[in-house]
Amino acid sequence: MMKKLLVLLILFTSINISYGQEVDSVDFENFKKFLPYMLKGMNEESSKELDEKTSWKFEKPWKVKALEKEHVNEILDTLSDNKEFEIEKDYQGEWKLKFFSKLQDFETAEEIYKSNGLLSNVYIQISDIKILDEKGNSIYVTDQNKSVRSNESKELDFNSSQISTTFPINGDYKNVKGNIKITLKEFLDIQYMEFDKNARNVIFNLGEHKGIELLKVEKNKAYFVLPTVIKGLQIETTNEDDENFSSTSTFQLPKKIYDFAMIKDKTEEEISSFIEELSMDDVYRKSQIWIHETNGTIENLYIFKKSKIIELGTRTLDITIKNSSY
Repeated sequence: MMKKLLVLLILFTSINISYGQEVDSVDFENFKKFLPYMLKGMNEESSKELDEKTSWKFEKPWKVKALEKEHVNEILDTLSDNKEFEIEKDYQGEWKLKFFSKLQDFETAEEIYKSNGLLSNVYIQISDIKILDEKGNSIYVTDQNKSVRSNESKELDFNSSQISTTFPINGDYKNVKGNIKITLKEFLDIQYMEFDKNARNVIFNLGEHKGIELLKVEKNKAYFVLPTVIKGLQIETTNEDDENFSSTSTFQLPKKIYDFAMIKDKTEEEISSFIEELSMDDVYRKSQIWIHETNGTIENLYIFKKSKIIELGTRTLDITIKNSSY
């Protein structure tokens, strides 16, 4: 079941309004075209084996101290000093300007997870993007009708003290110049709830979001009902030692679709009738089933949402590439 749900998740989130994009009727109709293939067999049981492997002890974001001014300047200066830009062609044959930077290198996994915890409430926002050829013409491609890919994000979380993204450009160039602005931002408020594996049918609020329900925890899976799509909602699950599992997946489906999918022995006529009657509100604005799956037995569960973003500082990074060739 989980593989089929994951495929449907990809289809759903590609046009999901949780990313602030308007969904039109064409998107909706395209989504419905895939539903017959996903609905068949979605109530099969998962055969995933649990290896119980973990990464490191969970650092609760609501207990992480805010960054001090000195540390803010150190982070921004180090990212500026360690910046790297290069032109590459991606797997789809499209040209990109790749940006990468890091704070430091680590020798142990413990150092990596500690760093990830300390930086869990901050991220880098990229803006004021200027990418020019040697004649001063813009080569940065901005297509408002194109969905932003995950590797083209302009909001970058730190991963092992590293950040990276790509900027689409209109070809291969040997000489490129320009600049980008990086801004270090921090979440000041974190609304959270903590549960153990025995919690069932618990209705709770997270800030302005009312009526979230934890349905149940079943071994390596946790099930929630959301009143609607909630942007930025996060979940962490741990073992009895409060260690993160090494493999997790979190995804959601409209509750109406999930409930119908769980009905066994559906006929072709019933599936067609269900899809025909499905509305955009059913898919994008009404209740969602949120499912979190791990590679181990869940003992503790944390659900949280970060808000109240403040700007800590900025730097402008110059882009200089000379005699580059893919």
